Amino acid sequence: MSTSEENEYEECTSNATEALLVVTSDHTDFAKKDQLQELWDSINEVKQRTQERLQNEIQNLQNMVEKAETEEKQENVERKEEKLITQCEEMKIKLDEISSDCEKYQKKVAEEEKEKDILKKLLEEVSKNKSYSLPKAKYNVKLYSNISRIRWQSDSNSDEIKGYICNKDDIQPFCFNTKTHSQYYITNSLWGLMKEDW
Repeated sequence: MSTSEENEYEECTSNATEALLVVTSDHTDFAKKDQLQELWDSINEVKQRTQERLQNEIQNLQNMVEKAETEEKQENVERKEEKLITQCEEMKIKLDEISSDCEKYQKKVAEEEKEKDILKKLLEEVSKNKSYSLPKAKYNVKLYSNISRIRWQSDSNSDEIKGYICNKDDIQPFCFNTKTHSQYYITNSLWGLMKEDW
């Protein structure tokens, strides 16, 4: 309530009290009754204006509360929206990484498939050639073994050449290390161990 309204209200209240005293006395004057009626109307008018102003202030406060709640809800929605946008961006980055990895694996699978096809063709060629070349290789090994009388020991280490040479009179064992001896030395030594039987 403003100061002027408070003063007006206090004045009306004191006049109303005075008017009541006049009405209750026996010497009622009609002029005073008219004055009293005006005063009463003035009190009712101030009362009505005060009620309207209070209702307006209450309505304004309710509007402010609703606006604040709406703004708070909007802020919450905006925060949630920002959080969701951030999560979406993180998911997109992860999806891009996964897509990139997937493309790498697809390329690797395609390369492996090509290599598999090449190896399959090579295996087919080897299988075809094996049926022709393996019997020939076995025949050549038997022929060389019979001519040279060298018997190879197949259970030796990969860096050792072991076996024996069957001569008419005796058996000559041999063992050469391929790391310490050259191929030339091994070949000459094997020829040296063979004896002519002609």
